[in-house]
Amino acid sequence: MRKESLEFLKELLTTPSPAGFESSGQKIWCDYAGQFADEVHTDAYGNAVAVLNPGGDPKIMLDGHADEIGLMVKHIDEKGFIYFQQIGGVDPALVRGKRVNIHTSGGIVRGVTGATAIHLRKREKEPKAPKMH
Repeated sequence: MRKESLEFLKELLTTPSPAGFESSGQKIWCDYAGQFADEVHTDAYGNAVAVLNPGGDPKIMLDGHADEIGLMVKHIDEKGFIYFQQIGGVDPALVRGKRVNIHTSGGIVRGVTGATAIHLRKREKEPKAPKMH
């Protein structure tokens, strides 16, 4: 892989782009794709489009998804625990034990999501599929 391509990929993958807030990631992609395309634009639906040879025939489309799993901080309690809600479609089973970057006005705060330890759960009362609350 070319050094420039790897740098682009790293920047794209580390740029926050949760559902509804994809513009930062789209800008990175559009700037890079613009080197190779005849046209680059975004639309009101969150699509980022690069076009090669717009009058060509046949027409071929390559499509990809631009957003990522996102959470939004809703409350911080007196002990410093952070409570969040999901942005977009998030499977709660994927969130447990994951590293998170919390974007604040003072910079990024790193953390990890948690869950009640298995030996502390009341198995007869808890559903099999995890819930986010």
